[in-house]
Amino acid sequence: MDYKDLLENQDFQAIIESINQEVSEKTDEDWRLLSYCYYKIEKYQEALENIEKINEPTLRDFNLIMYICWGLEKWDEMRKAAKKLLREKPSGNTYYLLALAENNGRWSSEVDLATKEIIVNYLNKAIEFDDTPSGAVVFLSRFMEGANKIAVLEKGTGNFPDDIELRLELIDELLIQKDFDKAFSIIESLRTLNIQKILESTSLN
Repeated sequence: MDYKDLLENQDFQAIIESINQEVSEKTDEDWRLLSYCYYKIEKYQEALENIEKINEPTLRDFNLIMYICWGLEKWDEMRKAAKKLLREKPSGNTYYLLALAENNGRWSSEVDLATKEIIVNYLNKAIEFDDTPSGAVVFLSRFMEGANKIAVLEKGTGNFPDDIELRLELIDELLIQKDFDKAFSIIESLRTLNIQKILESTSLN
């Protein structure tokens, strides 16, 4: 059965019901699609159970496993999937997810020094890639303070000029360091950016 229309309409539940009712002997592609659909509706345990039934997992499967395990907070499994993926296809996003797995869902202040060094190393590798998400920069900055943190965030805002979270993190640190002029300048630029987005949205409508 072709599920293209259902996928385009994001009717993931309908796909799940169709496969489970109509396909008696499921192939790897069936398990893969089921897992993806369960993931999209945030049923992460079901997603994991289905993807684990794939006989010949691909790089795409390991990528999905990372996100499923992130949702389940299964940090060891997430770490294993990330490392398998990195051996075959290194990317900034995968290094970022590996850093998240190494962090084990803790606050940066709760991480011991040895683990902090591992996480920072992964994040520094992540930001060398073009596909790195802005979240990697934010995460890296949370293991820093003062001038080093400001430098990382300023570089990040240059690479991700529309990312509001980065600017808010930078504003917070500038206020902590009592650099009020620069903080207020960024606040003003953020206000201008929001006005521009509102105007663009209005013109599109």
